[in-house]
Amino acid sequence: MHRILCTLQPRNSTGWKKSEKERAIRRVKNSVEEAQQRDQSHVSIRARGLTPLALENILKAKLKNNYKDESLDVTVAVANSLKDIPEEDLKPKIFITGEVVRPGSYVVRQPTTLMQAIALAGGVSPFAAKRRIQVRRRAAGGDEAIFMFNYKAYEAGADLEGNITLRAGDVIMVPERGLFD
Repeated sequence: MHRILCTLQPRNSTGWKKSEKERAIRRVKNSVEEAQQRDQSHVSIRARGLTPLALENILKAKLKNNYKDESLDVTVAVANSLKDIPEEDLKPKIFITGEVVRPGSYVVRQPTTLMQAIALAGGVSPFAAKRRIQVRRRAAGGDEAIFMFNYKAYEAGADLEGNITLRAGDVIMVPERGLFD
């Protein structure tokens, strides 16, 4: 028995317009035909807007001539399906690591500032480098922005703009102080 696994990544819950769906089906059919022409037994297709059953049927119809036996099993799975992700992982979180009383991940349901997040983590520990706190934020393109925060200056009323509003996925790093911090 031969198995083919194809992964679908739906654009959103509303699906595609009819013309987009037709173009996607055409692309899938063209990809399958090209693979057959190259005499490949493994075909990897990314199709958007098709139901798993529709894609299975297209693949079976196009690939059945490539196999001698009749037991061709095509399985299509939907990647990033919300039902496959635990509910806890869907909640927006920030992460606090380093010299805080309770490091870990924290669910944020409303706008939260850096100082509020540090308070959620029980505050900084006695060994924290209060002048070198970082917030690391991953951008959509994969780049990482680093925001520096001086806790001591904030306490003195000097670095008020450093108390930024956090976003889901932000990582707060509170380093250990050095010998001369």
